[in-house]
Amino acid sequence: MQTDRIIRKLNRLSPDVGAVVTFTGVVRSEGGRLWGLEYEVYERMLVPVIDQLKREAIANFHLFGAEIVRKKGRQPAGAPVFLVATAARHRREAFEATVWLVEEFKKKAPVWKTEIPNKGARKA
Repeated sequence: MQTDRIIRKLNRLSPDVGAVVTFTGVVRSEGGRLWGLEYEVYERMLVPVIDQLKREAIANFHLFGAEIVRKKGRQPAGAPVFLVATAARHRREAFEATVWLVEEFKKKAPVWKTEIPNKGARKA
């Protein structure tokens, strides 16, 4: 997911960066019931939504910067599929902004998921 590269990028935004916080969303297997998930993304709408969320987070939480990465297509259980990273002077702002970005992305981003069953899983 390019996490290290994104952390370095955010850390270089200002010599006053005191915190870089990351959140990584991972595909769950739901107890072995799922092979993974398939994500469908409406690309033309996704980029403007991400840009707007980043602008709002930077302004409202006094960030130096923010990044959001979302994978699409078929992703197996255990795969990292969603990354939010923020850089701020202090950890509280970075943590709060990261939580806000995750929640707002889930509400506003044009991303849909379909479960892919694990063919070897037993039915309960």
